[in-house]
Amino acid sequence: MSDQKIAIIGAGVAGAIASVATSSYTPTVFEASQASGHTCFKRHKAVLRLRDPATASLLGCQVEAVTVQKMILFKDQLISEPTITTNNLYSLKVSDTIQNKSIQDLGFCQRYIIKDDIVPKGSVEYGCRVSRITPGRIEFENRESFDYDILISTIPLPALLKICDITAKQSFLTKQIGILRGVLPDNFSKVHQTIYIPEHHYKTYRATLQGSDIIFENIESKPFDDVLHLNNERKELLKLFGLSWDCASKWTSTYQVAGKIIPIDDTARRSLIYRLTDEFNIFSFGRYAIWKQVRIDNLVADIEKIKKMIRSKYETSKERT
Repeated sequence: MSDQKIAIIGAGVAGAIASVATSSYTPTVFEASQASGHTCFKRHKAVLRLRDPATASLLGCQVEAVTVQKMILFKDQLISEPTITTNNLYSLKVSDTIQNKSIQDLGFCQRYIIKDDIVPKGSVEYGCRVSRITPGRIEFENRESFDYDILISTIPLPALLKICDITAKQSFLTKQIGILRGVLPDNFSKVHQTIYIPEHHYKTYRATLQGSDIIFENIESKPFDDVLHLNNERKELLKLFGLSWDCASKWTSTYQVAGKIIPIDDTARRSLIYRLTDEFNIFSFGRYAIWKQVRIDNLVADIEKIKKMIRSKYETSKERT
């Protein structure tokens, strides 16, 4: 199968999974960021927990099985039973639409924490920002072009459509996210707890105590909007964990413009993804690439489907030759 020239764009979690799953084709992975200190796990600042250890196994990573206790803060009370109201409020808060969210899955849950850095396997070329794609060829801003037979892309769908010169009638919107992380002293905490906050007068939508890490995730309209209000809010939320602001140190904040995906019409979404595959031999992979909020665990099943399609294309091209 090595005569199939496979390229992967993106060295994040999705790109790493794709590179391992297609390793028999010896793919080339192109990443826009620089190589210095780059591992996609280190770049993932929000809460990252797996439901199925098969995802980590595919990546060759060690995992820690943990029991997570999850509750909801609603009307100033911690509750452990989800309702239609809490689900819908939470969904509207994070995605401007009503969908079933993880807030429905409360109580004590078995989850898996990745212990290693996730890095893509095989040949990885950093500092490669894509400027244009035509069928069978990728053009980069600061390097030579690359000819491919199959391209697995983790580029966000609206950006990829523009790169491929495809006009879409849909508007692609996201809900911006701010993330604040603090670190507790060593051996101070070994529990894993999450509090969902569906009410809109809180900007924080999820507060998590993950071992020695404290993680606040909030919907932000601007990078540093209302910092004083947010800090006061976080101090109040910390009290729910029995902690004070002074318990933690090494506070760091990040801001993701492309945070929570606002869904578009599903028929139109599928049609655009099919066109990319049909005309460009591009397989879209990862939540932003398919423009759908999916869990990391879903990527294992998705890459298996892509592998089957690649094998089908490979066998067809082999018969023609």
